[in-house]
Amino acid sequence: MGYAIDLKVEDMAFSTSHLDMLISVNDALKIEVEGFYAPWDKRVDVAYHLFGEKIAYRDIAFVDHVDMRGDFKGWIDLFHINGKGKALEGAVDFSLTHRAKNEQDIQMHADKISSAKLRLLFGQKPLFAGKLSIDADVPIWSDFKKQGTIHVVLERGGVYLQEIKRLYGIRFPDDFMIQATGDIHLSDAKHTIAGQIVSTIGDIHFRKGRFIETNQKLNILYDLDIPELSKWLFITRKKYVGAFHASGEIEYQNALRFDGVSHSVGGEINYYYEKQNLEAGLVDVSLEKMLSMLHYPPIMIGKISGKVAYDLKENIALINVQSNKLHFKQNPMTQKIFRLSGVDFAKEIFTRSYFSASVDDGIVSYDFKAKNAKSYLNLLNTKMDAKKNTIHSHFDLKMQNEELSGEIYGSLKSPQVKLDVGKYIEFKAKKEIDGFFGAGTTKKVKEKLKDVDVEDVKGFIKGLF
Repeated sequence: MGYAIDLKVEDMAFSTSHLDMLISVNDALKIEVEGFYAPWDKRVDVAYHLFGEKIAYRDIAFVDHVDMRGDFKGWIDLFHINGKGKALEGAVDFSLTHRAKNEQDIQMHADKISSAKLRLLFGQKPLFAGKLSIDADVPIWSDFKKQGTIHVVLERGGVYLQEIKRLYGIRFPDDFMIQATGDIHLSDAKHTIAGQIVSTIGDIHFRKGRFIETNQKLNILYDLDIPELSKWLFITRKKYVGAFHASGEIEYQNALRFDGVSHSVGGEINYYYEKQNLEAGLVDVSLEKMLSMLHYPPIMIGKISGKVAYDLKENIALINVQSNKLHFKQNPMTQKIFRLSGVDFAKEIFTRSYFSASVDDGIVSYDFKAKNAKSYLNLLNTKMDAKKNTIHSHFDLKMQNEELSGEIYGSLKSPQVKLDVGKYIEFKAKKEIDGFFGAGTTKKVKEKLKDVDVEDVKGFIKGLF
């Protein structure tokens, strides 16, 4: 259609003081008008009836039962209009006074109207469904001044799955439901906002929000409560588990930015998001809780600090953390190593540990180095696959009078351990020589061998035969 409102007079009868008229609105709704009309000063005092089964506005047209009655009084630049009845699948009651210089006094109550149809009315495709109630008391509304309050309640809301997927690439769960409340206090060009959203995947509370019209900037504080992260698989694309709680600030000015802090995994996580990049600082975070949240077996216990960077567009994360006190938890991997070598990982406490990793499509690739005054452990070129629940790593360790190296591979729940037999036998032989001849014998023999003339050795051997 390409237009906003097109009025056509279908029938009209008037005298010097009375007017009867039937008007078509966008070839959809009709308005019956009856009352006083003064043509000399263009003043009217009429009752109207707006009715029909279709709303057509801009380039949008949709079926809707409309039945509104009210009064229109005044002139072109100063009038009052009110109405009450059915529209947008709910009950609507409004009052509007239009003054010169575009100042308007608006009172409106809408009870359980269709949020989807309201969005269509403003020329936008619906994203959320549900029943919307609005209470507005706005004594002043103009281009330069605004005063008043608006209270909004959304009940039993769902989402338009295909439209959201098309726009944002997100597929919400089929059973997703949402309820929301919001309050807006208008004050000229600076408005305050508060509200909350309660849904089947988590809740978020907004407070101390501020919107500035001059630069179109929104700032608002939030508190996020997610009882179960596994319900966010449609966004995270990886299975996280457990609860997550956070608080922070959201900013919107041409693009979305937000920051926050969480203590859901012990310690503190400070994060910041902008342009599809999420960065987080970790301070004394529980490694055991974090591994559990990431849906990996919690094989180590301790607190870690460091940084994490996550590219949401490429689905790639980089992790660099360290710890001053870390030790292994008893698990199938440590038990297998103990049976093979007698080394009990769980007894060791590492005072200096470093972890560097990348996460790409659920595969964690990392290097881990840990040591204390007498021992060390290196896990190098490690790959953990969350989808297949597998691990492959090269290890090298020295602890509890043993030196070992080899591979860890197979299932995360029941990994296999393969020792480097050559190095293991060499180490065992060294221990046996030192045990029999005294500590340091192996080293002394090696030093002596450096000074032996090879030709003399050959001659000596020949003499034996």
